[in-house]
Amino acid sequence: MVYTSSEDKIEIRKALNMFFIEHNTNLRAFCLKYGYSYAMVYQRLTTNNISHDLVNEMVHKLDKKRSLQKLHKTFVISRTI
Repeated sequence: MVYTSSEDKIEIRKALNMFFIEHNTNLRAFCLKYGYSYAMVYQRLTTNNISHDLVNEMVHKLDKKRSLQKLHKTFVISRTI
């Protein structure tokens, strides 16, 4: 699934930033550690459409039990039910 609305993209970036803070990292450090291109990931998160699969792939690198979910019009990264 691809998210194109600006509200969805903002919510996903917030959820991803909170997730990185929980794991004492940031986007740049994450990309360096796991071999992602920081410029490509940053561009996808800010200007282009955000892919649900890309976000979940990044989340699973840090915590395999969590995933991106939409709860009541808000995106969260929480345990998969």
